[in-house]
This record gives sequence, C-alpha cells and structure tokens, in this order.
Amino acid sequence: MKDRQWLCLLAAIREKPGDDHLRLVAADWLEENGQEARAEFIRLGVAHNGEQPHNTFGPVGLREEALLYPNFQAWLEGVPKLFGLTKPYIDHGYNGVNGHLGWHWSRGFVSRIACGLEQWLACGKRIVAAWPLERVEITDRAAYHDDASGTFCWSFVPLPGEGMPPAAPRWTPRAPLHWIPEEIGRLIPLPWRRGGEAFAIMDEDEDPGALLSAACLEWARAEAASTEAA
Repeated sequence: MKDRQWLCLLAAIREKPGDDHLRLVAADWLEENGQEARAEFIRLGVAHNGEQPHNTFGPVGLREEALLYPNFQAWLEGVPKLFGLTKPYIDHGYNGVNGHLGWHWSRGFVSRIACGLEQWLACGKRIVAAWPLERVEITDRAAYHDDASGTFCWSFVPLPGEGMPPAAPRWTPRAPLHWIPEEIGRLIPLPWRRGGEAFAIMDEDEDPGALLSAACLEWARAEAASTEAA
C-alpha cells in the first residue's frame, strides 16, 4: 500500500515497536479501508501476545494461521523476495533462537527474520525500512568457543568482494562459519583482541546471537537512513 496514512502508521510502529496501541490503530485503519483479514490478524496477535505457552494449535493459533498463510505474500509489501524465505511463522512468546528460514510474525507484523548473512547484507536496509523488525537470526554464522580464553569469539573479514580469507575447516577460528564483515563487527560493543585477525570476545553468559542481531539491525538502519537522506 502506498497510502500516506498507512505509511505514516507503519513509520510510527517502526519507531515504537513495543507500543501495541499503535498496532491497534493500524488495525482500525485497515478495517476501515476494506482489509478486514489483516485487521483481525493484528488484533489477535496483540490480544494473545506473551501468553505462556501460547497454544499454536488452539482456536486462536489456528485462526491466526488461517489468516496469515494465504495472505502473507501480499502483506510483505515493499520487501525484497529472498531466496529460501518462502514460509511465514507466527512467534508466540519468543524465548530463543528458532532457526527456521523465513518471516516470523508477532503482534500482526514481521518482527524477526531468519536468513543468511549475504541475504541480510543485500536486503537488510530495505527490510528495516519496511517493518518493525526486532531481531534478525543470521543462520549461517555462529560464534566459536575459544577454549584457551574461555570466551566466545567471531573473526572479522572484509565485505564479500573485497577479499575473503581462504576456506578452512569449520571448527577452526578462521572458518567461514565464524566470519562476519568488519562493518557489522565493529558495531558489537565488546572488547577487541587484535592479532592477524580481529576478534570480539564475550563472557560465557553473553548471547552471541542477540549481539550479532543488534549489530546487524544497527548497520541496516544506518544504511537505510543514509539512502533516505541521499
């Protein structure tokens, strides 16, 4: 939809993703403009958000799925089609990593995406410009555990096309599984250890996925803002 009012509502929800009142206002607008199914989907998501556990196979969960599955492609307006991301999921009381590649919906909107790093680098700025994204799961990267220091680490390399290190076994620090570009890595607020490579080091109780997600979102939002300013 290109309606100015709808775009303003989306912008307000992106600005305050935790404000359910804005989502309900959006649902009212959708109903008034002939999109009853989407309005109902948002209201169901808001009303039952945070129920622990939420029964996906109960009446509410089944109704949400019945509304989402036939409509989600149309609802992914302005979002690039990503290879492998062809299925929607409904997140109920998200409490950890769900590795399913795809669009994860919560409270009526896409709140989380699970994709590969190259997909995110290519399309992340367009995704955060369109949706109130709260987390991105990078499914093909993971921090490794350095037994010597008792920490989790990533190694950083240039963006694709700027020179990648040679392939290495995935269980070594230089393995592709652990490489992330410095443009993302420098946004992780952790101490650095420098040698032949750069590493982010975190304590045992840190959540590597959450830190990488925050860095990816910060990078994409800065890219989106830069594009808009230009």
